[in-house]
Amino acid sequence: MKNVLPLFTCFLLIKFSAVAQFNTVEKIRAYYNKINGKISSAQKDKIGMYCNEVVVNKLGGSWPGVGNYQKRISIWYSDDPVSAGTDRPADYLEKVNISGESAGEKFTEEYLFWNGELLFYCFFDSYKENDIGQRDEHRLYFSKGKLLKYDLKQGSRGVEVETQKTIQNQALSHGNIMKTLFLNSCEYIKEEVSLK
Repeated sequence: MKNVLPLFTCFLLIKFSAVAQFNTVEKIRAYYNKINGKISSAQKDKIGMYCNEVVVNKLGGSWPGVGNYQKRISIWYSDDPVSAGTDRPADYLEKVNISGESAGEKFTEEYLFWNGELLFYCFFDSYKENDIGQRDEHRLYFSKGKLLKYDLKQGSRGVEVETQKTIQNQALSHGNIMKTLFLNSCEYIKEEVSLK
């Protein structure tokens, strides 16, 4: 019994320190910079990170009611969950970058994850560019599914509170969709590997 109490205390300390690891915007920014550095290195050296991509309407052809439309989704992860044999593959998902064009306007989205949890969402929107090329930039920081901070760098006009709430809900919803896309790609890879 004496040995169980120190082990249990150690377990609690580790668990709570992991949960509290990303409870501030500064810690999330530092993690964001670290992951971007790993991605840059991987693009150059082809080691350290993996990337799956999905391209929607690769040729950028016109869609009814939208005009020209194209989207590229890059899913970055730290290890191959299939080879690792983990029962929590979402833990390996690090970041999703989305770039696209719709009706001649360009947009960029970023989703940052840690242990399957959305920490950060960023949306650059050229739809709202003003005369000097500024655009709205939405940066949302999350901890355990709750908004820590909504940072808006405004371009041509302000964004109403209702719009901010909509963007917050979409960030969480689309973050789950991106995680599901990653998990489905892992299942596909697992099937491919088992067939060989």
